Amino acid sequence: MILQFLPEVEQGESAGTWPLLRVMVSFFGSGSGVAVTVGISHQICDAASLLTFVRAWAATAKGTATSVPQFAGTTIYPPPYSSYQSPSLDDLYER
Repeated sequence: MILQFLPEVEQGESAGTWPLLRVMVSFFGSGSGVAVTVGISHQICDAASLLTFVRAWAATAKGTATSVPQFAGTTIYPPPYSSYQSPSLDDLYER
């Protein structure tokens, strides 16, 4: 039953041709409800980012203020130390 509310992908298509974002809106009866389902490629979005996107989308639809998300993950969970130094943009442009 739940599958009828999920956006479909044509069978047989390779994963490289699937859409990055799929949205499906389903209306129930005469104004009795609505369901919005979202499918997004993990290549561009993780679960936390999807939740941030959907919350901002809902707030915009309701006309309420949205707060700018704070992307502070690296200050809370810093990446492990690595001796590798990535090239600067100047180094990349010189090549």
